[in-house]
Amino acid sequence: MADELFFDWDESNIRHVGRHLVNPEEAEEVMLNGPVELDYEITGGEERFVAVGVTSRGRFLTVVWTDRAGAVGS
Repeated sequence: MADELFFDWDESNIRHVGRHLVNPEEAEEVMLNGPVELDYEITGGEERFVAVGVTSRGRFLTVVWTDRAGAVGS
């Protein structure tokens, strides 16, 4: 992962992670704390990557994300 990432959160993504009892800040922490990339798939013509990692408070999460014009979308 890059040292600096730009995260693109829209209302739909915020609601989606919220249904998993995760907030956007936690997902960002995982991405910034050196996650382990496990897999990727192509859904609707878009690559989606699967990574696991830990938040700054020690919570282990699986994060699915995509690169949209240089921004991380979850």
